[in-house]
Order: sequence, then structure tokens, then C-alpha cells
Amino acid sequence: MPLRLKRLARAGLYACLGLLVACSGSSSPPGGEGLRSLLIHFEVNATPQAPYVDLAAGEVFFRFEGDMVASAVDPATGQVTGKGSKSLGRFGPAVVGFRVNPARSPTSSDFLTFRCIDCSIHFADGALLRPLLPGDATIPAGEPLRSSAFDIPMQGHFLQNLGVLSPQTGGIGFGLRGVGCGGTQEVTGKGLLAGGRGTICMNGQFDFSSPSPAALAQVLAGFADGGDAAEVAALLQLLAGSLLTGRSDCAITVQGQRS
Repeated sequence: MPLRLKRLARAGLYACLGLLVACSGSSSPPGGEGLRSLLIHFEVNATPQAPYVDLAAGEVFFRFEGDMVASAVDPATGQVTGKGSKSLGRFGPAVVGFRVNPARSPTSSDFLTFRCIDCSIHFADGALLRPLLPGDATIPAGEPLRSSAFDIPMQGHFLQNLGVLSPQTGGIGFGLRGVGCGGTQEVTGKGLLAGGRGTICMNGQFDFSSPSPAALAQVLAGFADGGDAAEVAALLQLLAGSLLTGRSDCAITVQGQRS
């Protein structure tokens, strides 16, 4: 791998991996204000979310939902080793948009990005995490959030410059590494994270059931000299035509008054 790509890969991965390792050995203070952290592992399935494909914005939308457990951590090294056995609740529903930026090279981590437009993380202890809003702003129950209202939006980058991965679920499709961070707040006043405001960072993989890696490479090759509307549409339709799954380890760190 060229040195420039190695540096780019390290910048993206270390941002999340560093937080995962740092938080793995931390403990939560007993009550009151204080820094609290938690490692979670989620596995989600995606379904189309209207408007699904927005050609003008260069974005395709999915609705994610799935089970959530504690991440497995090596006690000797603090390294996250994968999925643990303790059930923590349910991740989602989460409306996520994947956006193509044809002004950037397909080898750039800014070429294909994602953002969480309306995300919910439900914990078995009653806690509910939502995107972080400015100050004391609130959203009425049942009203969807607007990403423009977020204090620190949940967003991230695909690292296709690291190469296409084999799907963790098998099959002929392809996987892409995704990393990102954002602001989050606990809104019910319940559970370990009650009343907390802070951050969530992820390091995971998105798997697309089709087409083959060769077909993806052919579409991406069209962006080598700058993509046009037709090439953006071709890539969005390629992503939209797949069954999509995702899995990730996430580091959650919040601070604030428990109820």
C-alpha cells in the first residue's frame, strides 16, 4: 500500500480504535456527575428508507435495526476482540444516508461518506441514546430529527482506499470498512448512561450482498477523471440494489447528572 494511503488509513482507524482501547479499561463513577463509558457491539440489517435514492443530493438512504451486546475485550491488553455474550438492548431504528462526492477521488475517504439522520439506541436498563442537540433544545415525541439541528452530527467515512473486504456474512458481494463519530445524549434519565451527554465512535464493516467486487471496481473506475451525474447515479443504484448488513464496535462516553 502506498505511504499516502497508509497514513490516511491510520488517521481514520486510529481515531476510533484509540477511543475503543482507551475506554475499555475505564470504570464508571458511582452516581452523581462523572465520566461514564461503555463498549457496545451491534449487528444490524438494513431496509430501504424513503426517499431511498436522492440523485440530486447524491445520497441513498437505509433504515438500520438489530441486536446490541457488550463488546468482548481482552483483559490483558484492553484490545477489543469482537462480539461478547451480554445482551444490552437494541440498536435502532436508525436512518442512515450514504453520500457520494464526485469531486473527490474514489481513493479518498471523503468520496463515500455516511451520516445518521435519525438514530436511536435502546438499552435494556431503560436508557435511550439520541443525537446530541444544542443546549437544552428538545424535539417533541414522535417528531423526526433534522440533521441540521444536531450539535455534533453522527457521521463517518468509508475507507474503500483500504480495499474491498470479503462479506462477513459470506456470498459474492463486498464489504467496506466504515469509521465515524458523533454527539449523543441520553434522554430518558434511566440506566447507566442516565442524563449523559457525550460522544459515540464506531469502527465497523458494511456488507453489500451484490454485485461482485469486480463490478464495484468498474463503477468506481468511471470516477477516475471526475464523476458526472450518470456515474453518481450508477454507484447509488449499485448500493441501493444490495441487501445491506452492518456490524460495529462502538465506544460511548458521556458526562452529566444521573437521575
